[in-house]
Amino acid sequence: MHPRNIYAANSPQFVDLAEYYPALKQFLNKNSSIDFSNYEAVCTLSQALLERDFNLKIDLPVTRLCPRVANRLNYILWIQDLLDSNEPHNDDNVLGLDIGTGASCIYPLLGCRLRNWKFIATDIDPVAISTASQNVLQNNMQYRIAILQTSANSPFFTPSREQNTFDFTMCNPPFYSSVTEMQESQIFKRRPPHSITLASETELVTTGGELEFVSRMLYESVQLAAKNVATKKTWYTSMFGKLESLKEFVQKLRELELDNYVVTEFVQAMTRRWAVAWRFGFDRPAPNLTRPGFNDEGSYVSTALKGLLPPLTGCTIELHSDKTVDQKLSLVHEILLEYEEFMHLVLKSYTLTGTSDQGNVWSRSFRRRKRQKLEHREIKAADTTFRFQISVMGTSTLLIQWIFGSSAVTFESFCGMLKKKIQERNV
Repeated sequence: MHPRNIYAANSPQFVDLAEYYPALKQFLNKNSSIDFSNYEAVCTLSQALLERDFNLKIDLPVTRLCPRVANRLNYILWIQDLLDSNEPHNDDNVLGLDIGTGASCIYPLLGCRLRNWKFIATDIDPVAISTASQNVLQNNMQYRIAILQTSANSPFFTPSREQNTFDFTMCNPPFYSSVTEMQESQIFKRRPPHSITLASETELVTTGGELEFVSRMLYESVQLAAKNVATKKTWYTSMFGKLESLKEFVQKLRELELDNYVVTEFVQAMTRRWAVAWRFGFDRPAPNLTRPGFNDEGSYVSTALKGLLPPLTGCTIELHSDKTVDQKLSLVHEILLEYEEFMHLVLKSYTLTGTSDQGNVWSRSFRRRKRQKLEHREIKAADTTFRFQISVMGTSTLLIQWIFGSSAVTFESFCGMLKKKIQERNV
């Protein structure tokens, strides 16, 4: 569960919730819980949580998927992390696309309630479109959420505002490639499902299954990035219901030599879901996104994600001197001044930022070329800009973050160089 999920520390107390939302009382059992095999009870629980905790009122047709609130909240909070790892932005101007929003329209509603984003929400199901539109209206969010019906063959990313691009896209795609596959998956599960699922066929089944569905998104996003530079800042994201699908999708990213991506795992009770995000520019996400729990004591990377992780965007170096934080950063600044001819450095507010437009200017190969007195334009190559940020965590740990650049090797080399020089100077 996401650490900021309000249900992470405190599971809903059904008796208290029923006092707030009386419609839930009829479903309470002798254990002061509800029967999760009762679909009406599950839907009423979702409605109660959304109203009490987010001031959202929704209608849910019994023939369509009922969203599990805590699980959906995990995804929205992760999207927040992705956006917040970029340069500062105004939430009022953030535009998201929810592909297959469903009858509940839960992702746009939560996104608008928590961060005041704007959304375009699409679906191919007329019933979902009708109910989602009603849910938007009864929450007075029609000025922030636009509901659009598409078809199974429609491009995913075209319904944008005029001359604008999406800041992010999100999707919880149908899992299965056929009804037969869906039925077989239920047969071979080790234990019966904890909670009942009722849905239309289009919500659960799509040609080729979830892997082909999200792969279509990937190839369409590649085409968009080639045509429109502005889309290179877009975070394209999707959930996966099967770990094998995520593994195969990451392989597709690597075949395209696309290393600017993030993967994560959502664990909610006995349910596990995975998600992937990718983009085409060189702005790099925060270290705790490329390595979940980065530098948190006692944290670990899920076994499921090992082998799927992108290049690391952060590293730490332990400092041993008894100087103040300011003094330690000043000493690091002095070390890097050796390269000030080729590196722009700014030291302020407990943070040191640096930019090199010529890549790894600290390397032997760069010094060799400099000795040979090559012209500046001959040294510089395409896509060589490298930007970093250095700060001190606590009083003794130097944190280096990769902010921008195309080469993970350059970042690794920079960390190695800095660590060696710090050890030599006993900082």
